[in-house]
Amino acid sequence: MVPLEIFRAYDIRGIYREQLNEETMKLIAAAIDAQKIILGHDCRMSSDALCEAFISGFGGEIIDVGLSPIGSAMFFSWKRGIDLAYITASHLTSEWNGLKLFHSSGVGYLEDEIKAIKSIVVDEMNPGKKSRSVKNVKISSITGDYINHLLAKVPGHKKMKIIIDCGNGVSSMIAPELFRRAGYDVEIIFENIDSNFSGRGPDVEEKHLTNLKNKTEQNKCIGIAYDGDGDRVALVDENGNVLTPEQISYIVISELLKKEQGPVVANVECTNVIDHAVKKFNRKVYRVPVGHTFLVENVHKNNASFGVERSGHFSIPSIIPFDDAVALSFYATNVISNSDKTLSELVRDIPSFPSKRTNYICPEKKKFELIRQVERNVNGICLSNNKGDEKAKAEINTCDGVRVDTNDGWFLIRASNTGPLVRLTTQSDTRQGLEKIKNEAEKILIKSAYELGIELREE
Repeated sequence: MVPLEIFRAYDIRGIYREQLNEETMKLIAAAIDAQKIILGHDCRMSSDALCEAFISGFGGEIIDVGLSPIGSAMFFSWKRGIDLAYITASHLTSEWNGLKLFHSSGVGYLEDEIKAIKSIVVDEMNPGKKSRSVKNVKISSITGDYINHLLAKVPGHKKMKIIIDCGNGVSSMIAPELFRRAGYDVEIIFENIDSNFSGRGPDVEEKHLTNLKNKTEQNKCIGIAYDGDGDRVALVDENGNVLTPEQISYIVISELLKKEQGPVVANVECTNVIDHAVKKFNRKVYRVPVGHTFLVENVHKNNASFGVERSGHFSIPSIIPFDDAVALSFYATNVISNSDKTLSELVRDIPSFPSKRTNYICPEKKKFELIRQVERNVNGICLSNNKGDEKAKAEINTCDGVRVDTNDGWFLIRASNTGPLVRLTTQSDTRQGLEKIKNEAEKILIKSAYELGIELREE
């Protein structure tokens, strides 16, 4: 039996063999409604076998680009107008694997499309496809075209030293060459591709970036880190401090919006740093659900100039029409190099808002029911504030979980798409305000859980 939990809101993933095996991948490939598809994969030990399974299950024509960074595979898909199937588990540890599906526009398959594939696989329906052909493409031509595109799109810069942490992932196939050809003084760490990501793991959370932080501080230069397949990025300043995605966005937006028109898209978890960045350009911020698919979809739908996910996904459609960590880092480095300030000085100019995230363990089958109960309990509420009024009418956004904004902060209660967790994120103008908002949000969450007979505990 195929485990239902491998089908997520915007991709398919599970622990190899335990949840996702070759037979399941064949069924998934057969269920995809496309006559032709581009196929690529990351460097995980299981990716080759799952690719072979995909090829044996898919009924149409396959253009196989093999081992490749996700950005260059998506670029190839976009240029040829053919959907992409990319086998990866992105930032997850090496025992995981999965499948991301993208339309040629750069927008990932939406939740309803994933559900349609799930229905066919779970019901063990056979779509009846039999004809199949496979064409292999040389990866050098794909990465070369991608690099040339970015070099043409991003303008000149001042010479600067940078350290790139490839994390033993596939970004090492493009990032070093791109930055060196652009004229940067480049040092690479964890460059060798390793299916076990033995250097520091495939994630770009700060706790994994000790080596990069130490080197940037020693060399007084900036650092760039990519995740396993190259779709998430982190930046580190010359003092070894890791920037938040909102701080990266602030620096990028401050330059990008001088030339590009359109609003900015940010997911519901992003702090109000984004709002402050766009305010001076008199632009609107659209808040969207968490997930790279929703980000890119809404960037396209709203003709946005920029998009950001708090997890480290970014989109600059004037450069490339999908979320791409390498493209983002290349543009951001250009902005930093042309500034008269160091990266730490640029960050110092960015407004700071106290924020906090707390994870609560919640039964997988109950977490979305709990969010619906929270929504019922917050409708029409007023929250205390620190602006002189006793109460302030709350603005409620339920596009993904429940986000409640007042005039001195906000909180978000949402279910994780990847595990048995409910997350509470809070932000305010002051530490005192943060504690007040967090306390009121926790009361609503605990009350909602109690009404459903759910016992919550902090992770």
